[in-house]
Amino acid sequence: MFNCIKRKPEVIETPIPDLNEEGYIVPCIGLVVGHNERAQGANNYLGESEWVFNSRIAKKVQERLNELNIRSVIVFRPKSGGYRHECSSVAKELKGKLATHAVLMHFNSAGVKSARGVETLILPTASPADNRFADIFSDILNEEYGFVERGDDGVKTISPRHNGAGMLQACLNKGIISALIEPCFADYRTEESKIIFEQEDKYVLVLTKAIHKAWATKK
Repeated sequence: MFNCIKRKPEVIETPIPDLNEEGYIVPCIGLVVGHNERAQGANNYLGESEWVFNSRIAKKVQERLNELNIRSVIVFRPKSGGYRHECSSVAKELKGKLATHAVLMHFNSAGVKSARGVETLILPTASPADNRFADIFSDILNEEYGFVERGDDGVKTISPRHNGAGMLQACLNKGIISALIEPCFADYRTEESKIIFEQEDKYVLVLTKAIHKAWATKK
């Protein structure tokens, strides 16, 4: 059973230079933990919030990305201020840390036992870049573990009023390609949610693999 004490976990980022040996700027991937310490989002069937779970997952993913020489930054929403302030603060921090892509880390909740599937949320943009980026995550969960892909091959294009659209738009405004990932429905124990919450290192590997693949094909 996980420790569900709701306090902010320590995040120690391995320092990676912003410049490579030739002096060129090194871009990075942003790992944005959903919700914040004050309002932690939905709880999974183990009683752990989105914020607590994804804080830990982000740290594990960052460690694996470091091994692949992919620079990453973990970004938390501020504890104070409204949603618009949270969005602008996150986007500004991502831009300041040279992020070109961002993974907005969440999980789903429906209140019904029959809900299944992975979906990655994006905005209706003219560029196919965010669709490709989002599709990689759902495809790997489907291919590796048989997760149902909801929406259009696991990608859901959302309206500006949908939950999460504000954060995606704030990233877009800064020129950052982003996708909001909902790997499973978390409120009931299913074959899908067990993999995410009871075998979380598999989920870490999926995220790392997806980011690595997206990074390799980002151009």
